[in-house]
Amino acid sequence: MTKIHVLDSLTANSIAAGEVVERPSSVVKELVENSLDAGASVISVEILQGGIKLIRVSDNGTGLDSDDARLAFLRHATSKLNIIDDLEQLVTMGFRGEALASIAAVSQVSLFTRQPEADEGIELRVEAGDIVFESVSGCSVGTTISVENLFFNTPARYKFLKRDQTEASYITDLIERMALARPDVSFRLFNQGQEILHTPGNNDLLSSIFAVYGKNTARASLPIFFAEEPVAIDGYIASPEITRHNRNRQNTFVNGRLIKSKMITAALDEACNTWFMKNKYPTLVININLPAALVDVNVHPQKMEVRFWDERKIFHCIYHAVRQALIDYSGIPGNDDDSESSENEMIENTSVDKIAPQLTQTELPFTVAVDNQHFQEAEQAKELIYQSSDNVQTNENIEFSDDNLSLTESQSDPMPDSDPMFVNEANGNMSNEKSNDNYEVSHNKTEIEGNNSKINELMHARIIGQAFQTYLILECNQELYMVDQHAAHERIIYERLVNRNSMRTDDINRQPLLVPEPVQVSRSEKQKILDVEGDLLQLGFEFDDFGPETLLLRSVPGEAGNLINAGAAFRTAADTLIEGNISGPEAVKHVYENIACKAAVKAHDLLHESEMIKLLQDLQQLENPYHCPHGRPIIVRMSKYELEKKFKRIV
Repeated sequence: MTKIHVLDSLTANSIAAGEVVERPSSVVKELVENSLDAGASVISVEILQGGIKLIRVSDNGTGLDSDDARLAFLRHATSKLNIIDDLEQLVTMGFRGEALASIAAVSQVSLFTRQPEADEGIELRVEAGDIVFESVSGCSVGTTISVENLFFNTPARYKFLKRDQTEASYITDLIERMALARPDVSFRLFNQGQEILHTPGNNDLLSSIFAVYGKNTARASLPIFFAEEPVAIDGYIASPEITRHNRNRQNTFVNGRLIKSKMITAALDEACNTWFMKNKYPTLVININLPAALVDVNVHPQKMEVRFWDERKIFHCIYHAVRQALIDYSGIPGNDDDSESSENEMIENTSVDKIAPQLTQTELPFTVAVDNQHFQEAEQAKELIYQSSDNVQTNENIEFSDDNLSLTESQSDPMPDSDPMFVNEANGNMSNEKSNDNYEVSHNKTEIEGNNSKINELMHARIIGQAFQTYLILECNQELYMVDQHAAHERIIYERLVNRNSMRTDDINRQPLLVPEPVQVSRSEKQKILDVEGDLLQLGFEFDDFGPETLLLRSVPGEAGNLINAGAAFRTAADTLIEGNISGPEAVKHVYENIACKAAVKAHDLLHESEMIKLLQDLQQLENPYHCPHGRPIIVRMSKYELEKKFKRIV
């Protein structure tokens, strides 16, 4: 007797449903994607009891005729492709032909649909995969699908569902993300009869961000645009002043398709490194546009993962897109309390389409020159600043002597260790493998020059003094600026250390000490330090064994040799490497962070005015003069207007 037999359609569809229909949000995703493929401009989603009792998705798309309506519930029936070659040029959200069949196998489905040219529509009712009722209907143009009693015939799946409120939250999160992916479509979401989301569908992404995340996030959103054939990236990222404790508001789309990717997450983390505090994440909406033939979307049952033709290229583009946005648009934050209230007053009667220019005027205190033609939105916003800042003069001719460790042209070029680290496809870990030469784009010099124009004004500021022996107080252009001396010095040291070729053992820049410095260690510490001697040499620390409890330090990292205490920096580097919690390039940056923190000027250190000026001069040369390596702000400002409000001179 044969052991192999063909499964009946109900069993086969139920197995498929286990892959496609994980929970109510999976049903919503499949139905909404069908609506998008039908060309809908308005999509309404209604749910009851977290979508378990009812999910109703209505759209104004092209609809179906009676024959197509019946075929739609058959397994592997689809209008999205005909032959296998079509998989290489997919431009639709759905294509498998399993969604409706899988959903109908585990629920009770009602379909109402009518095409624009038809006088009447059709109504179908499907239960456990079988059509149990069919009739003509006077429904409106488009399609409405109701899914009731999900998993009514599969109690084993039903018992794994969570509380109604939890399932409803998954659906809400999904619709929010899909609304961000398609700002040209108006989405409405109703839960228990109450509308909880409504996007305008005006094809303005910032308006969708406003509707989904609120006005504060929309006003803090910085535009992203980057193009390098065949990839184009656009979107928004919230400024470092608005962060989250998790990645829940990080949205990545490929050709409008919501995806999850460890490689993209790694690229975002690398780009945001030191701009945001540890364990703080930005709100982000980023869309990656590339030819359909260069991305494979047929690698996951729920189409949540994709495979790129070249992950290094995608990593490179995302890194530079986000990094450039942060560098070009980040400014000096204002006083949180007063700026929040004044900004709320300003936005009360402001339409969403004016949010971006208003944000830029509020955030950036200085005139900014934009050389990249792709940043059109930013250019328009900054033109407003230029018109209102005729009295601002930038000093672009300041020259620094060698004693001031000036930034030479060779130093401003991208260094190998500062390039983004790419994800190893096999295990998802970070590696220091460089991209192909074709991908190398020299952005650092332009980035630093653009950043200097924002902070050069501080060189014309009047130094009032030092508050609490911690903060430098400056006055410039009707505003007060407060500089955290430790954070500023820490950032200077960190960037000097990072901008060195520390990843190549054959070309390590070390600065020999005029007099070698003995470092006292215990016998156990000495053995551990000798175990990581190779890593210390790569970092620039050269030393000799000088006795049972002594090491003789002979050189330190070249770029920061005169800014750090040699012995303390060596101990910090050795201790960090011995801990061994981080490996690879991340360990190097972690070591540099610790060295910079230990070597920097401390709070309560009294500074002479000449030292303050030198600190401000060095700050101008940095890629990111606004945040310390841990993401804390270096400079904050308070306008004369805000100060006079505190003294009630302005009511």
